Amino acid sequence: LSTRLHDIALKRWVRTGVLSKAWLGTGEEAVTVGAVAALDRESDVVAPMIRNAGALAMMGMSLDGIFRGYLALPDSPSCGRDLHMGDLPSGVLQPISHMGTSVPVTAGVALAFRQRREERVALTWVGDGSTRTAACHEGLITAAALGVPAVFVLQNNQVAHGTPLVDHGAGSLPAWASAYGIEGLEADGNNVLDVWAATRIAADRCRAGNGPAHVHVETFRMGGHA
Repeated sequence: LSTRLHDIALKRWVRTGVLSKAWLGTGEEAVTVGAVAALDRESDVVAPMIRNAGALAMMGMSLDGIFRGYLALPDSPSCGRDLHMGDLPSGVLQPISHMGTSVPVTAGVALAFRQRREERVALTWVGDGSTRTAACHEGLITAAALGVPAVFVLQNNQVAHGTPLVDHGAGSLPAWASAYGIEGLEADGNNVLDVWAATRIAADRCRAGNGPAHVHVETFRMGGHA
């Protein structure tokens, strides 16, 4: 509910001219909420995409700070420099627009956890379109080879920018895990409890030292790219 209200507020600001545009996660809330709820929010780290903005508040960032960020105010989490927001003390890595790059970054964070012998997990989301980027493949290969405690949630919302899934790739996305040699799970991306259960299994596996996990969740984007 809070994630949907966040989107409604942003949409209202766009329609009244406060913001020029906003990228919403409407229809995909369960993917964000279920995944974050399955983690240890006191110690784990997340790297959200912009459609996973609900993760910010769930990890402890204040809503007023988040909205100050959208207004580019100097006292915002990004100090007014960017509407992509994060907060390291809250365990939230700030995203950038280059989709797919969060995968190798998350692999690196998880590698640090393993080297320090910390029972912590790093989690990121990657869209179906972002799976077509080189950075995504490089990150998954590295995570698998090094056996790091990272969870990669493949957020399949059926469209990349404006291109339907059937047109921007072939093959089965749920089958990707076996190609990389990592644990693969599936969840109904519109069922928050299903996402929670799959992510908890994946995170527990990581914490037990069994390497990374891949969770494919199928959902849908209610609206345009922005």
